Amino acid sequence: MTWGQYRNFVENGGYQRPEWWSAAGWQWRESHGITAPFYPIPDDHLHAPVWGLSFYEAEAYGYSQGKRLPSEQEWEIACQHGLPYTGLVWEWVQTPFAPYAGFQSYPYRGYSTPYFDGEHYVLKGGSECTQPLLKRSAFRNWYLRSSRGVFAGARYVRRVF
Repeated sequence: MTWGQYRNFVENGGYQRPEWWSAAGWQWRESHGITAPFYPIPDDHLHAPVWGLSFYEAEAYGYSQGKRLPSEQEWEIACQHGLPYTGLVWEWVQTPFAPYAGFQSYPYRGYSTPYFDGEHYVLKGGSECTQPLLKRSAFRNWYLRSSRGVFAGARYVRRVF
């Protein structure tokens, strides 16, 4: 999604229309007085990918377009089958951060294990600020769904009603 697309969402009442938000997302928006994106929409970069979105904002935009965030598995399969991965922004997926089967802590136990709490969600790929060695389609990051200041955007799949 680009800044131009997101601007249309904002201008069409995206932050005032509860039907585009999940119950948890609307509650977060209401309780924190969220009425606009965290960063101003840059008029000179409307074709650039959106970044700085929370999971809830990314989810609401998708709903407004008849789409949803992919699962982590769907995201990885799409990349394996030729979906272009730009690496410009981390991409939210609808998967809570949890260990894969056979998980072993690395590089140390406290690196990821404390975040297997059902509150942190997966972001895939990497951003322009990610070290090149780490930036790849299989890399996972995690943040709270309410996190807004990170280089996070989204990619979508069609919703099945």
